[in-house]
Amino acid sequence: MRVIGLTGSIACGKSTISRYLVSLGYPVVDGDQLSRDLTAPGSPVLEEIRHSFGDRYMNDNGNLNRRALGQLIFRDEHARSRLDAIMAPHLMRMTKEQISQHRGDGAILCFLDMPLLYEKGYDRLCDSVWTVWLPENVQLSRLIARDHLSEEDAIRRIRSVMSSDEKASRANYVIDNSGSVRETLAAVDKLLQAETEPPDTVPSLLQRPVVRRPQQTISSAAFQAEPRISDPEPEVMDRPVSARRQPSSRKAAWKMSLWLKIAVIASAVLFAASVTATALMSGYLKQQEEKHRREQEAVSFHYHFEDFENEYR
Repeated sequence: MRVIGLTGSIACGKSTISRYLVSLGYPVVDGDQLSRDLTAPGSPVLEEIRHSFGDRYMNDNGNLNRRALGQLIFRDEHARSRLDAIMAPHLMRMTKEQISQHRGDGAILCFLDMPLLYEKGYDRLCDSVWTVWLPENVQLSRLIARDHLSEEDAIRRIRSVMSSDEKASRANYVIDNSGSVRETLAAVDKLLQAETEPPDTVPSLLQRPVVRRPQQTISSAAFQAEPRISDPEPEVMDRPVSARRQPSSRKAAWKMSLWLKIAVIASAVLFAASVTATALMSGYLKQQEEKHRREQEAVSFHYHFEDFENEYR
């Protein structure tokens, strides 16, 4: 049995592909469902979470308040580490148990639907990994629309996990989900054909081994031509230019010219020099004023101008 990891950053469309695989009859180990099972009311894991985080993250019916806890761990790195320390050992154990169960049932393929496949080391259990990819601007807009988040909260959630581009660079195959659902599922069908097609279905004189190259992007343009009998390898292509990550619009739209940089630096130096000169002159004038006062006191004490004034009168 081949174990295939299915992952993708938040709001990239991984769940759509996972549901499609289930509809085709393939066993899918769902990491999110395992987490819900572990935190069911009355479970020992839920009691650990209650003890660690407090009752304010529990609903009145005894269920875990996932939304409130999710907002906390996306803001607080320490809280996220505490939750991982509680959940990670149980999730890994249950994942391995389900893989063994599907292997014993005689399944040909088994999929691990894990959002944090790379972050938590589940890729070590997989024979290959499929990553669902989206440009960051599309990912951001879909996340805001799906979860009704502010742009700031959505960006914080995207930044809290490995980026979509980083996951794509590590995966064996990348499924570009920036097109229509039909195009995305067509890419999945193509990959399933490559994973399940036995090698002896092609005449030996024409057969060529399937080479699994990293960072291959499955896109809709790859399905315009019929596959050749002599080549069971899925047709792949580079990520289309229109779907590549574009520079963020939040970055500066212009670059400061050299002469402007020189003018700014010169102005700063002149300002610092004027402030220093003013401070030095002020100190010097105070010293002279104090010196003049002492001289006047000495002259008055020595010559007794008051006596001269009385005598004159």
